[in-house]
Amino acid sequence: MRILKIKQTKVTPKVEFDSINNTLTFEGKILCDNTPEFFEPINNWLQEYELEAADKTALNFSLEYLNTSSSKYLLNMLKRFEKLNQGGKKVEVNWNYEADDDDIKEAGEDFHQMVDMPFTFVEKEEFVD
Repeated sequence: MRILKIKQTKVTPKVEFDSINNTLTFEGKILCDNTPEFFEPINNWLQEYELEAADKTALNFSLEYLNTSSSKYLLNMLKRFEKLNQGGKKVEVNWNYEADDDDIKEAGEDFHQMVDMPFTFVEKEEFVD
């Protein structure tokens, strides 16, 4: 399995797949200008992962900001994981948000309504940079 590791910038999140624990983590801001370009390596990795997915995968989101175009790409990614979940591979989403960030919390709730997978919402006091 190819390793997925994307470094965080001021406009893109850290994205990392931990192949030992089967966790995919998104951490930071998603406000990039070229969303298709940012998500291309993630989609390529996911295409490979779908062929040999682990029995259990956790998606961990700790986002500070999410722009509209990125929401579309995240939803498409979540729908692909939803298909894995429906095919017998357990996928769970851990949606972390800052206590006073209603926008990110609501974004997670919206995604939860659009895909049929378990979501856990975790309120944090504040994220550490």
